[in-house]
Amino acid sequence: MFENPNYNLDEEIESSAVLIIETQDKKSLDLSEQDAFRQTYPNAHIHFFKSGGHLREITHQDEYPEIVREFLTRSTK
Repeated sequence: MFENPNYNLDEEIESSAVLIIETQDKKSLDLSEQDAFRQTYPNAHIHFFKSGGHLREITHQDEYPEIVREFLTRSTK
């Protein structure tokens, strides 16, 4: 495998923009997984809806795109 001596995976991870959209009634990550995720991706943003289960992009179709749009706007500045 080709290795680039100028590439630093730790720096790449720390600077990565990550968004997780969860619902309080059906979480993809439990609390210990959220903590581990935040340690790995310190700049991660987790947004919670009160309800919506696995269909949060459908049950919150007005807010969902705006949350993603705002995140992407902030992440590309």
